[in-house]
Amino acid sequence: MGEYYDSVKSGHSDTDDWPSSFLCPITLEVMKDPCILRQTGHTFERAELEQHLLRHQRCPLSNIELSDTTIVPNHALRQAIQDHAALLA
Repeated sequence: MGEYYDSVKSGHSDTDDWPSSFLCPITLEVMKDPCILRQTGHTFERAELEQHLLRHQRCPLSNIELSDTTIVPNHALRQAIQDHAALLA
């Protein structure tokens, strides 16, 4: 992925160079493993969403009470983030 994406993996990237849709709404950092909360359709960093769902049964973005906490990978967004990282490297 190049050095720039490696810096994202370690959390040391300037997010000003990234589209806001690439940032996790919880951490405001570039996502490494974006996942969709199926019930709401919102995307979050997997680890952050999993931690949130351990404590809360509400969507962290919309605050909707969740009856379904299924999360699925957002492969298209992950690829777009990787492509953007390659351009910045």
